[in-house]
Amino acid sequence: MILSFKRAIWTTILSTVVPIWGQIVSHTSQDCEKSCSIYVGVQGGPASYNGRYTAQEGVNTVAFESGSTSGIIGGCIGVDGRIGSGYLAIEGNVYYDTLDHMIGLLTSATGIPNHIIKIKNPLLGSGIAKLGFYAGDVAVYALGGVTAGRWYFGLENDSAINWTRGIAPQNSMFFSKNMMGAKVGGGVRFPFFYDWLDFDVQYSYNWYGECPLPPLRDLQTNLIWNHTFRNDQHLFLFSLNADLYSF
Repeated sequence: MILSFKRAIWTTILSTVVPIWGQIVSHTSQDCEKSCSIYVGVQGGPASYNGRYTAQEGVNTVAFESGSTSGIIGGCIGVDGRIGSGYLAIEGNVYYDTLDHMIGLLTSATGIPNHIIKIKNPLLGSGIAKLGFYAGDVAVYALGGVTAGRWYFGLENDSAINWTRGIAPQNSMFFSKNMMGAKVGGGVRFPFFYDWLDFDVQYSYNWYGECPLPPLRDLQTNLIWNHTFRNDQHLFLFSLNADLYSF
């Protein structure tokens, strides 16, 4: 009789708990939306360059700071996902940069440009991670990662007879280097056309660190000059992304 009573109690408990548990699991499954997709996109926008140049020999220093606005155009490929209200993406991109800028100019006593500093950056790329949250169908995120670029540095002297800080008369020297640095920023992603085309607005700050050029010896004074560039950049990008595959 006791055994029958226990069985009756367990039967009652299980018949009550199991349906409730099933409803909870079903409700949680519906509320916690999960999705992933592989996407490609085209990106473009303005870039703001912040550069610093120094030429130094002992206590003698010449320095310039200069900024310039250029245009960015390129593309991206990535994987993004949604779990509930959370947003996560990993993205790689490559850009063409129109930056071609003269950072500084010095002239001789007669007005001849004898120290011209130029910068050019035709190629950029980065790998980033995005982490954020959804507000409805709009994803707001922070980003961080690594940025890299191909940079060209130019030093020119139009003087016909005089050396200037290691730059020979009537000489143009160009150096190139791949530079890498950190990238941080944020953005907003929202549906643009049905559920397979999205629009993304993104800002990032990119710093590439310093690039020392090979020391240059001034043959008239026999002094050795060290030339150093430091490159930072703000990117404001607009992206149209298409989902290739969702899972």
